[in-house]
Amino acid sequence: MSDPAVKIVQQWVNNTYRNRTGYGEEIEENGRTGWSTVYALTRALQIELGIANPVNNFGPTTESRYIAWGEMEEGSVPTDEKGQRIVRILQGACYCKGYDPGGFNGFFGPKTKAAVQQLQTDAGLPNRDGKVYAYIFKAFLTMDAYRLTRNGSQTIRTIQQELNNKYYKTAGVQPCDGHYQRQTNKSRINPRILDISSLIL
Repeated sequence: MSDPAVKIVQQWVNNTYRNRTGYGEEIEENGRTGWSTVYALTRALQIELGIANPVNNFGPTTESRYIAWGEMEEGSVPTDEKGQRIVRILQGACYCKGYDPGGFNGFFGPKTKAAVQQLQTDAGLPNRDGKVYAYIFKAFLTMDAYRLTRNGSQTIRTIQQELNNKYYKTAGVQPCDGHYQRQTNKSRINPRILDISSLIL
């Protein structure tokens, strides 16, 4: 199903970055969220952060550059054109994820903060202050789901949220969709983590 808000995001990212080095091919403006849109937003962020060779993933260089620029939170986001574009990238990612940031306007206000808090809550994270830490921005720039999806198990989702709550710093923010999967296993890289497969058999 086509989402008008996602289509606006796709049109904006194409129009803003199509002539910028590293953006790559324009994405289809069909209003449907997919990896191509998420990748385009990721590369757009890297362009804004001055990364010479943008890639499709939010890796260590993107993380360090974003932290150096300043992790966003309400009341402390630069309002210059660059700051507004980075906020739009976040708001676009919100729409693609199914969270309403209150507009696609480059202004980090209460509704954008609330969208961030909702993801923090859905993912089971301990800090739900609405600040866009690097790991939060990375979580938005994926196709991972943090809400229960079709045929998902609430029991598995609760376990996924508990793993995120304890181990997001080492394993990253993992999906909370109620489906036991490879990414759920990533949260078990710490040897002290409970083997959750025994809980769901």
